[in-house]
Amino acid sequence: MKKYHATTKNHQTGFTLVELSMSLVFIAFIILFLSITLLSIMRTYNKGIWLNQINSAGRQINSDISDQVRFSANQITVRNDIQRLCVGNVTYIWNTASDLERNDGKMSAKNWFYEERDREGKETRLRFVRVLDNTGKYCNSDDMPNRNDNDTGIMLGPGVVIQKFDASLSPETGLLRVHAVFSTEDDVQPEFNSETDRYQCRVGGQFSASDNQFCAFAEFDIITFRRLNI
Repeated sequence: MKKYHATTKNHQTGFTLVELSMSLVFIAFIILFLSITLLSIMRTYNKGIWLNQINSAGRQINSDISDQVRFSANQITVRNDIQRLCVGNVTYIWNTASDLERNDGKMSAKNWFYEERDREGKETRLRFVRVLDNTGKYCNSDDMPNRNDNDTGIMLGPGVVIQKFDASLSPETGLLRVHAVFSTEDDVQPEFNSETDRYQCRVGGQFSASDNQFCAFAEFDIITFRRLNI
């Protein structure tokens, strides 16, 4: 008797090496695209946070100075030499970013809080303050405001610094003009580019139109007309 053996053929197929390689390349491309998109979103988000903080501080200072000048019937004194602006019974006192930099381990700030009077090698927390000054002593001398005094209002805190704050008063027209530049601080602050005559952020050590995501700044021109005459 003859015996017959049944045989079956396996017709299942798999990916070839070329197909598998193309699939991996496609997946890698998708991951790369999503990563670039996510980084772009994060860069925009970080920039937006800092710009919002800078613009908020600038608008607050702009509004306060404008209101004081517009309705002040008292003397307005500009003291750019000691970085103070006096409007009636209010004195504005500030430091710029260069004032807050260390030089040989010491601070070169023009203004300090009274609590920081022992300033050898120390840092100052004074960036921009508003002081009620009924006697005008802060405008006529280099007296230091008291940080914890109720008459002292801190208008600029950590994270934002002043790059430039120039005030000028026209006696003929009664116009007060303030040109100010506020920015992020420390290693992510902008630098003045003499070639373009403006502040710019650095990317990879070079000035670039594509700003560093953590570097942000805003320029303000405050022009206020004095309504009330002395």
